[in-house]
Amino acid sequence: MKTPKLRLNRGSSKQVPPPDDPDLPESAEKPAPEASRPPARTPSDRRPKTDKPADKGDEEERSAA
Repeated sequence: MKTPKLRLNRGSSKQVPPPDDPDLPESAEKPAPEASRPPARTPSDRRPKTDKPADKGDEEERSAA
C-alpha cells in the first residue's frame, strides 16, 4: 500500500508544479503536502485533527473563548 501511495504522490506533484507554479509559488516547493492540505485547511477538519500545527491556533482560540 505504501508503494502505490508514493507513486500517486509523485504523479500528483509532477502535474501540480507546472499549473500551480504561476498561481502559487509555494505549491512548487511542496506540491505533494500542499495538495493534501487544502481539504484539511477547512475549519471543519481543523477541529478533529489535533496532530496539525493549525489546530494549535484553534486551541488557543477555544481557550480565549
